[in-house]
Amino acid sequence: MRNKTRWLALLLALLMLLCGTAAARAVEDRRDCSITLLLGEGEDHLQNPLRGGKISLYCVAGVRFDGELGYDLSLGQFAAVTGLPAIAELTTQELDRQNASLSAALLAAAKEQGITPMQVAAVTDGKVQFSELPVGLYLLTQTERSENGRSMKSFLLSVPDGSGAYDVVAAPKPGFQASAPEPVPASFPHGTNVRPNPTEETVAAFRSVEAEPSPEPDFSMPTMEIDGAPYVGLLSIPSVSLELPVAAQWSEEQLQTGPCAYCGSYYSDDLTVIGHNYRSQFRPLLDLSIGTELLLTTVNGEVLRYLVTNREIIAPTEVERLTGETGPDDWDLSLVTCTLGAQSRCVLRYVRSLGGA
Repeated sequence: MRNKTRWLALLLALLMLLCGTAAARAVEDRRDCSITLLLGEGEDHLQNPLRGGKISLYCVAGVRFDGELGYDLSLGQFAAVTGLPAIAELTTQELDRQNASLSAALLAAAKEQGITPMQVAAVTDGKVQFSELPVGLYLLTQTERSENGRSMKSFLLSVPDGSGAYDVVAAPKPGFQASAPEPVPASFPHGTNVRPNPTEETVAAFRSVEAEPSPEPDFSMPTMEIDGAPYVGLLSIPSVSLELPVAAQWSEEQLQTGPCAYCGSYYSDDLTVIGHNYRSQFRPLLDLSIGTELLLTTVNGEVLRYLVTNREIIAPTEVERLTGETGPDDWDLSLVTCTLGAQSRCVLRYVRSLGGA
């Protein structure tokens, strides 16, 4: 799980084909291309790398060379999948913005329809390579955990890349797989309890912060102390007029006041936030539609945008479903609350949206 504004793979250059540019007409019909991933930090992208684990590659679309050049889903592994966006009709900017959501949709389709990867490669000292590839659009995802708890977020990558290279080298920024915290705390039954909304002073404290450049993350989120409690951000869902500060640490007492960070970080795109299903807190989550936007204003004043991509119902003890312990995840933010009756937990999965304000 990563900060995609930093690690999104090189721009999907083949979309230039749709514009009929000279660069597009120069694309060669090659089947000897390669992709090399460098899964570490530092200038050489090899410091503190993933050790062990496996990365899988799917061919999303090939390229038409007869007639008008462009992506062709019928030449990829998802040709039989219905309901996918018309990738060949998206602009470069649209495809770049939707990289995370498209990746999540494709992975869900692969799981549902039993689509197996085109290639699977083991990570060795932070490197992984795929070879003998035709030009096209590819989906890369981690399918086996690393030995040192590092992880790679799923993403789409074009061959050739933005520079015209057919041997593409990409360096997605690795994050950390979260360790398992305690089981998700129980809520009061039926969601009938009503708690007051957060004070105007608490919300105003975040609204008054001027945006600053994000520091190089160490995956720990900065906090702001309000009324003696540390907070990491202000969560807003405009469609249901919900606006709640998120406490930095959870406890049963703190949960009475509002939602709390449970594990993960927005820096490493694996933040999980839990909250009671009070009507003034997370009760509206039970009825949110897929595609609903959420905003998270950080202590630094940065506004992070997310879109709902999935809803899951899990048991209170299924902590591994929140931390990625069952394998690499395909979400950047999770909101968790109790179902009516408090027998299960409702989990809304979000992916980061790169759209502007």
